[in-house]
Amino acid sequence: MKGRAKTEHVGRTDLVSLTDSSSAPHPTSSAPPQLNGATAIPLPSPPRARSSLPSPQSSSDDSEAILVARAQLNDGEAQQELYRRHAQAVYGRLTRLLGRDAEREDLLQQVFSELFVGLHRFRGDAQLQTYIYRIATNIAYDHLKRRSRRRWFSDGVGDEVDERPAAQRSPESIAALQQELDTVSRYIERLKPKKRIALLLRVGEGLSLEEIGEQVGARVSTVAKRIKYARQDLARMIERERRAL
Repeated sequence: MKGRAKTEHVGRTDLVSLTDSSSAPHPTSSAPPQLNGATAIPLPSPPRARSSLPSPQSSSDDSEAILVARAQLNDGEAQQELYRRHAQAVYGRLTRLLGRDAEREDLLQQVFSELFVGLHRFRGDAQLQTYIYRIATNIAYDHLKRRSRRRWFSDGVGDEVDERPAAQRSPESIAALQQELDTVSRYIERLKPKKRIALLLRVGEGLSLEEIGEQVGARVSTVAKRIKYARQDLARMIERERRAL
């Protein structure tokens, strides 16, 4: 199913979507921490000597399958290499779902702790990155539920009208989207975690409804409803504030 959930329009500006991931804060400016032993299980420290493992650039599905098999046997070097390959992307996802949360680094460690503890359950039915993303999404959801004093990131929000990848957008288009950040952020902050995550994954990362369903463990129809209701909730909040002006 590749159709998109129907957009709910509000007046002149929707104010209900997010830009794609390339316009969100990129983790290269705030690199994820090295994998360490500060998590629930003893995780390997970064290797000091040059690793003999294949580099990410030369890796293939077969080489990653070998790494997974070794990591399932608690091979520390293999676990470290899997972390090195995927930590940046996972950190980016946590940033997009949670904003610039001070606990992102701890949550990143938690993602890989859970990954390695339960890696024996990974059968290769999906790509490893998809499997890790699912763990990260669940951890982000739990964190959102626990967080009593919420705070939103200052970028990554834009207009539903233009969901093209940033590479296909003009600088003027991207700048126009960014101008809505301050307005949208406080509304997104009020969404229930399930609705918020579904909306962010849809228009923030451009995932299909099927992909979101895999990430959050829900049916496509349920995902579509969450996105629809998230937009409706935002529309009501925006309209209510406009009437109060």
